[in-house]
Amino acid sequence: MKKLIMLFMFIYTLPVIAEDIMLEIMPPTQKIYVDDSILITAKLINQGLDPITLVALGDGSGSGLRTPIVGWSIIPEADFQGEHPDDMQPNLGGRLCGNINPIQLDEIFTIKPNQTYWLNHWINLPYFEEPGIYHIAFYYENNPEHPMDGFEQEVVEKFRETQYLFLKSNDLIIEVLPNVIDLPSSNNLIQVDDEQ
Repeated sequence: MKKLIMLFMFIYTLPVIAEDIMLEIMPPTQKIYVDDSILITAKLINQGLDPITLVALGDGSGSGLRTPIVGWSIIPEADFQGEHPDDMQPNLGGRLCGNINPIQLDEIFTIKPNQTYWLNHWINLPYFEEPGIYHIAFYYENNPEHPMDGFEQEVVEKFRETQYLFLKSNDLIIEVLPNVIDLPSSNNLIQVDDEQ
């Protein structure tokens, strides 16, 4: 009986074949300006025949402090060579401490075949300092073996049972506009008549 249980656990935690699940990002619905907070949505689609058990994004995902780890590839149009890098570099900047919120058991989810899971606000949205045309892609990596020191044993055990998965999204082309300069309203202008 013990051997059967161990075999079941081994099968359950096999890595997911990347072709079985798709990571898709959708463009924002509003215009994007330099320094804007933009809204890009992302979703996971199970195109395979088997259910997939993964972990939702959370505090620390964007800085590599917990699984899943997420990141962005942002390439100006002039530098784009037709595809984004295969390796992800998490955003390690902008974080003041190494503390993260506790990980909860309800962050583990299962996507059944033909189902879609929408990723939440922890996708660590990209930031643009210069106007221009950009190619962007989003990365998601769920690694059950990621260090989880300091977490409750029950949580750690359940996370270890999820499946390894590394995904790169579709390429998305977006335009970032210069900041809008507020000009005086025509109602506030003083009209000066030409001298006769």
